[in-house]
Amino acid sequence: MKKAVAVITVLFWAVIIFFTFMGETIFYEWCPQVTMASSVYTRLEDGTEAKLIPKTGLFEGKYVYIVNRMPGFSAEICTLERHEVTVEEHDEFFYVITSDASGISRIIGLCENGEPEDGVRVNVKDGDVSMGVYW
Repeated sequence: MKKAVAVITVLFWAVIIFFTFMGETIFYEWCPQVTMASSVYTRLEDGTEAKLIPKTGLFEGKYVYIVNRMPGFSAEICTLERHEVTVEEHDEFFYVITSDASGISRIIGLCENGEPEDGVRVNVKDGDVSMGVYW
């Protein structure tokens, strides 16, 4: 009986120590990895400015996802929020948002390791999706 208790105790503490050091790494590897889209505007023919988003940043043909950042205990917590927009094709890499884009910033440009969903926690990777990605 003492051997069983000793083995269970060692296994318990091994699991606790493993997740203490590796838990954050495992979480960030399993959650969707997003890259932010550059905040780029263009002047339209009618003289108004409109926000450009990369074609990889439009989901299901009508949604963009923005990153909401909240302070957490030991790290910043990033979650996605879905916004419906209307767009027009600008060129082979970008769309122009034609609906009201005020208040829509921090749009994601790429999502890897999963599909974006409203309210899901994500890991924001360094860098941004800009013209440099496409050239």
